[in-house]
Amino acid sequence: MVKVADSKGNPVGSTAVTFAVTSGGGNLTSGVTQLVVNTDGSGLASTALTLGTNPGSNSVTASAAGLSGSPATFNEIGQLQYDVNVSPTAVIFGDVPITTSAKRTITITSTGQSALTVNSIVLSGSFFALGNLPALPLSLSPSGAVSFDVIYTPLGTLSSSALITVTSNAGSSPTVVQVTGKGTPPPLPPATSITVTTDKPVYHRGQPVQISGTLSAVGGTGISNIPVNVQISINGTIRNLTAYTDALGTYRAVFQPTANDGGAFVATTVGTSGGSTGAGGSTGMGRALNRAIPRRGKLSGVGAPRVPRKSKKRFRPAAPQSIVGLRSRLRFASQRSSDSRNN
Repeated sequence: MVKVADSKGNPVGSTAVTFAVTSGGGNLTSGVTQLVVNTDGSGLASTALTLGTNPGSNSVTASAAGLSGSPATFNEIGQLQYDVNVSPTAVIFGDVPITTSAKRTITITSTGQSALTVNSIVLSGSFFALGNLPALPLSLSPSGAVSFDVIYTPLGTLSSSALITVTSNAGSSPTVVQVTGKGTPPPLPPATSITVTTDKPVYHRGQPVQISGTLSAVGGTGISNIPVNVQISINGTIRNLTAYTDALGTYRAVFQPTANDGGAFVATTVGTSGGSTGAGGSTGMGRALNRAIPRRGKLSGVGAPRVPRKSKKRFRPAAPQSIVGLRSRLRFASQRSSDSRNN
């Protein structure tokens, strides 16, 4: 409704006012989108607007030639009688370690003018599950909301997907939410110790040195598939080897001295293994130092290799759920064939 008045505020009748629908797809009186109405004795002109079928803004203008304030604009927001919003529209878990679980929350909101009835919430797909579901069917008053959870528990290192379907009395029903995630290898346990040993205490020059040891977690459990750096220090030079731990956490490497290498060798091994929860944790460093100096003796060539008789170990533990690097050092020697009559 509009009012036409003169400069003194007195109503002016018989003035043509044009009403027009400019957005929203609605209709004016008699089902038209444009209508001319003359003001009455009170200077008033009016029409009725039927909102469009789609929710959103509906606009109507009223204009009269030669009058200030023309055109005047009227806005209305159209809402469906029953409408629903499900948020988020997609759930992306990203990387989740196998044997662990991750959870996300989904919210259903009634956005219509009348109460929304939620009839069912159904999930289809492997490695996903629904939790904290409300009792169904459920009635939600306008602006009312309810939430539930979707849980991802991957059992393999592969990508997974699922669909959550929400059915209701809304015109847009069913509402579908896509869910995705990827299983990743489980976190490695923090390493707590690493050992290093050689197959003999004394070697001939040029004789291969068999180096081995174990990278372990709490309780002495070996950690598999971890690269171990084996560093050989001899005569002021450094030589590096790389070995990998097997299923029992044992690594093996072979150092091949040259014919000119002699004197004391020092083997230093470093292995790194870290474990953390979904929220992460603090990062620290722990080091263990094993130094074994074997007796210099004669090699008979038979029987078991000599076992070092002295071992010292120093260990500074890392922060919990941290990445830990461990270092062990073993000293051994090489001699000439003529150094020992029994070699």
